Amino acid sequence: MAAPRKVKAVVENIHYYKDGITRFILKPEIKCRFKPGQFLHLALDPYDPSYNWPESRVFSIASSNKKHELEILISPKGDFTNSMVTSLKVDDVVWIKLPYGDFNLNKSNDNSIVLVAGGTGISPFIGFLEDLQYETTKKSKVHLYYGVRSQDHIIYDKLLTNLKENLNHFKLDLFIEKNSSPIDYPHQSGIIDIDQILNDTIYIDNTVYYVSGSPSLISNFIDKANAKGIDNDKVKFDKWD
Repeated sequence: MAAPRKVKAVVENIHYYKDGITRFILKPEIKCRFKPGQFLHLALDPYDPSYNWPESRVFSIASSNKKHELEILISPKGDFTNSMVTSLKVDDVVWIKLPYGDFNLNKSNDNSIVLVAGGTGISPFIGFLEDLQYETTKKSKVHLYYGVRSQDHIIYDKLLTNLKENLNHFKLDLFIEKNSSPIDYPHQSGIIDIDQILNDTIYIDNTVYYVSGSPSLISNFIDKANAKGIDNDKVKFDKWD
């Protein structure tokens, strides 16, 4: 794994979604090395090398390592993240240190990869999914189960539509919990159905599960996977609060 580095980055673009969910596109002063699924620490205050690293929060990197830019997706839940949403502007400077984490998505011709994402838990999968677009030969079969509260909470819909339409080894199952207007996407109503996921995939050889979302989603998935006799080393998870 690449040694973590402390890097200055400029806010290049900001996209706002429902309920304060925000996507920041950051341009670091140097190209940063990381693996899909890893995360970074972000500080709003300047970093002084002669002093300690300032207050920061961790965010999954939601972009391919083939890009110079780094993306993060946040759902504000405290003072720090609320300040990011309300105060950060394009061209502002932040500090990041990366890469961290071992939630790495490993592709293999022998594996069937199942991704389970709840809400902004889609973040650590984005770099992996972006890389799928550039594959010239068929790799692992990839099945994404993605759950959101409403149609307005769907993030990266263009990427997911492109993958679904153009890669025959990619499959998407979208779950939408509730909506007050007609929904434009093929979907299932309600929350992510863990029983359905396991029933769909348990008999596929060499299936590896990657789960990212709320603690309750992850704990429920692990409990049900264990009850079906799925080995612990076949379930990887990225827990966030």
